[in-house]
Amino acid sequence: MQRENVVSASATVQKVNLETREVTLKGEDGRVFTIVAGEEVRNLPQVKAGDMVVVAYREATVAEIRPPTEEEKASPRQMVQAAGRAPVGEKPGAAAAQGVRLVGTISAIDMATLGVTLRDLNAGVTTVQARDANNVAKFKVGDPVVFTYTEAVAVAVEPAPKSKC
Repeated sequence: MQRENVVSASATVQKVNLETREVTLKGEDGRVFTIVAGEEVRNLPQVKAGDMVVVAYREATVAEIRPPTEEEKASPRQMVQAAGRAPVGEKPGAAAAQGVRLVGTISAIDMATLGVTLRDLNAGVTTVQARDANNVAKFKVGDPVVFTYTEAVAVAVEPAPKSKC
């Protein structure tokens, strides 16, 4: 079972107040709103009216009904996080991602809610929400499972489009 969801949005910078760190944006729907860029947002002086702020969010889930590898058995619950931001002097930007892998067995299935409960090899219990009843119907209690969930977000400021004049 595999599923992925990607959502993105953009807004045009209307004005930037470097003193208060307020950035006024106009969304794709025409709505104007103001955000305060925290001190962790480096390179704010490089942002100008007309620049585009682009945000993308991605999440992915993979559930494999199979026996785990020896490596997976040795580390049945693994979490990974990573983050980064634009170098000094560039337009502001940042990205962050995290992921979790659980190795264990299916200990319960609730077809009414499509909840699948996993018991990892360290006796931890996690319930995940499935979307497709046809996939869940293929599972049975006791099946070995390797479940991976990842999510990532990226924010970038792109220069204003060049004028065609």
